[in-house]
Amino acid sequence: PSWLLFPRSTRLALRVSSKRTPPAARSAVWQSVLTRTLDRFLIDEQNLCTGFPAQGFLFCPLFRARQQAAQNHTGWQNRTPVPAPEAAPAAGRRAARPAAPTQPMPWAPPPQGPAPAAPVPGMYAYAKLYKNGAIAKDEKINVVVPTGNFGNILAAFYAKNMGLPIAKLICASNENKVLYDFFSTGTYDRNRDFILTSSPSMDILISSNLERLIYRIAGNDAEKNTKMMEELSTDGKYAITDEMRAQLADFYGNYTSEEETAKTIKKLYEDTGYIIDTHTAVAAGVYDKYKKDTGDTETKTVIASTASPFKFTRSVMDAIDPKYDAMGDFELVDELSRIGNVKVPQAIEEIRTAPVLHDTVCEVEEMPQVVKKFLGV
Repeated sequence: PSWLLFPRSTRLALRVSSKRTPPAARSAVWQSVLTRTLDRFLIDEQNLCTGFPAQGFLFCPLFRARQQAAQNHTGWQNRTPVPAPEAAPAAGRRAARPAAPTQPMPWAPPPQGPAPAAPVPGMYAYAKLYKNGAIAKDEKINVVVPTGNFGNILAAFYAKNMGLPIAKLICASNENKVLYDFFSTGTYDRNRDFILTSSPSMDILISSNLERLIYRIAGNDAEKNTKMMEELSTDGKYAITDEMRAQLADFYGNYTSEEETAKTIKKLYEDTGYIIDTHTAVAAGVYDKYKKDTGDTETKTVIASTASPFKFTRSVMDAIDPKYDAMGDFELVDELSRIGNVKVPQAIEEIRTAPVLHDTVCEVEEMPQVVKKFLGV
């Protein structure tokens, strides 16, 4: 079967639901969202697609609303993340979270929860497959999403309920596999060690968007849903009923270890020349496990490619060849660009010579005094 890789829907940096957002700006953004046609979707938020897909892959354009009417408002632009220097794994740890960048990161963090238009990328992917003759009318596809907070796979669940022909919703976790355990046992339990991995956006033990799914499979019973969330808050876990578990038949959950994630990056690069980031590698690795577990090798499958490899350069390049670990951060950026035959994102080019604006370092107990110093009080 063909894989369909597409960048996960970039959430609106402009929080359109916020009461603090001017009504005119909200209206402008929604007009952009609702009137943008499929043909104007963008291929990749970092322009990584060269126009010549690697063998065996189809590429789906990214859904993204350009907030042109709000570009003059500081902090509302949707920007490309820049790479942060990554710390070496500490003794006894499987992986280390990237160290805080010494340069300012020109990126507005996404709002919690799926964006209102989040189901659209899956719909576009399906339409593109059908247009290209890869699937027949009403043929079902699988969707694989690497997730920690259960946002984008929830969007795929909504798309399925809206009528999109999806067979399996494949939930891919890293070593913080609380979601995998939930789908395996029916018990959500955050009482476990928190593991720092090379896919930090998925290093989550409380998947806030799962509450929305629980509400649905609880028969839209707000009281039952609230009770479980209270149990999670007080006891750190809750268990769903057998009747509720039966409604999760469309989901498949699994996870990849750090070693498996790195091997996936390496194998894909050696086989195709295409370079994926660590989060996408988790999804690709779990998809391989899904095929082995189920024998389903024929269903066309969409894999959500969730980030640029330039954001996790050291982890990606080390996976391809350990020799790259001796290189500096920007040396790795240039080498990734060379071997992947992709242009370095402009945001990273700009950061090479950007001035350091903040260099304050303090201990935890010193933070109150440092904040007061910033505030001049």
